Amino acid sequence: MFNEGDVTFRHSLHQVGNLFWVELPLVLWGIIQIIKRRKYFWIMGFLLIAPLASSLTIDGYNHATRLFLMVFPLSFLAAYGLANIKKFKLFFILMLLFEFSRFQYYYWNFYRNQSWRWWHTGYKESMQYISENKDKYEKVVMDNSYEPALIRFLFWNKIDSEKVFELDDSRDYFCIDSRFCFSRNLKKEGLGKGILYLISEERSGRKDWGEVLKTVYNYQNSPIFYLVSEK
Repeated sequence: MFNEGDVTFRHSLHQVGNLFWVELPLVLWGIIQIIKRRKYFWIMGFLLIAPLASSLTIDGYNHATRLFLMVFPLSFLAAYGLANIKKFKLFFILMLLFEFSRFQYYYWNFYRNQSWRWWHTGYKESMQYISENKDKYEKVVMDNSYEPALIRFLFWNKIDSEKVFELDDSRDYFCIDSRFCFSRNLKKEGLGKGILYLISEERSGRKDWGEVLKTVYNYQNSPIFYLVSEK
């Protein structure tokens, strides 16, 4: 909660928690003040029952999206604690500003370079290239071993997903029609003429499989996908 946050990079920076460290003493002081003043006990009840729904899921204890009900009571307690501090209030305000600035610095300078995989970087550029050039080829075959490519293809090519509801996409090789296919076992020896291939650098092999028409990079300037055709 205070150290690294959610295990999923989409929900956390992994360098800053979902709550700032400076909020921990404020939350504790807020609890003390509630007990001392004998008011707002419903907040304590709210805090106790908030994680119950998350506890019914697998690994729910460290997923921020499953614990979002705790946001209100924890925020209230931190604010109540700060409001009831007579000394050092300026210190805590400055620390909050410091923690917020540190969060912003890391987010804008480092986060995208480390979290690009979680945001499926590269699929937009790859699928848009396919959309713009698909009419030049008899068939398009996409590597499906990196991550499921079907949903990205449908979205960026504006194809109604209802057309593939009954499609068995668990197979190693499948097609949504006579032109667009997906494969988990692309091999260099299997390249055919008149076919555009989307090949993953990570799973399928090397760019020397064919003529490289386009290379898609991540934010670290490392190749992710190659759009190739037979030489």
